[in-house]
Amino acid sequence: MNRPSSVTAGLAVTPSSAPASSSAMGRGVRPDGSSQRRRPLLRKYEMTALDPNGALIDMGRLAPATQPFENCFATLARGTLIATPDGPRAVEDILPGDDITTTKNGAQTVQWVGAMTLLPDAPDAQQPNRALTRIAADSLGLNRPMPDLVLGPAARVLHRIPAFHSMYGTPDCLAPAQGLVDGDAILEIRPISPVKLYQLLVPRHDTMLVNGVEVETHHPGAQIESQLSRDMLTLYLSMFPGIRQIEDFGPMAHPRLSIDDLLAARVA
Repeated sequence: MNRPSSVTAGLAVTPSSAPASSSAMGRGVRPDGSSQRRRPLLRKYEMTALDPNGALIDMGRLAPATQPFENCFATLARGTLIATPDGPRAVEDILPGDDITTTKNGAQTVQWVGAMTLLPDAPDAQQPNRALTRIAADSLGLNRPMPDLVLGPAARVLHRIPAFHSMYGTPDCLAPAQGLVDGDAILEIRPISPVKLYQLLVPRHDTMLVNGVEVETHHPGAQIESQLSRDMLTLYLSMFPGIRQIEDFGPMAHPRLSIDDLLAARVA
């Protein structure tokens, strides 16, 4: 009889037949001295979506707690306010079928809402950056944001950099929120307790107004297929009803920047 996986606050470690001591490169050591690759940490992801017939469905998936998967969920902290045609609503109150206000395409109907719980002390050295980003009220302009805005590790915000117009054909790019930290009005914060994070998918990739700031809706990006094995890509796509291939997410609204791109722009 197989033993069940151990689960703690949304994270699970698949069981092994023998304990393994920690070592570099994600390997353990069996009692006989031979090495074995440590099994990946798994996370329970929560999803609510519209199926191809327009019906509302709830899903859950146990998948690796790695950046390609967590980037689908780790964007908006619970309590952030999403602009809708009927006024602002907390992200946790948004359901698929609701309309939200997007920057380029106006009102769009939410197709999918994903959620996960960020654990600040996750016991895995391969975890992506666990820090949140806090943007102080009015620091990006009047009512941008209002009130303070807390974003997850995967959040990207619309950022205008004129120097990139010649490279991308537009000065408007999607910058990682963590790359905007200045130690003054935009701070990196390390939560001491679990934080619920969310992300939204709409038919056309865009930015949504979150506490008055343009934050990216979900899109896997052009590099996702090179980051996942075939089996993991199948698991990834299974989290999005009606999506059969990466191309089904459509074109991206704006180019994405890395933190290194932002640093280079500041130096220039």
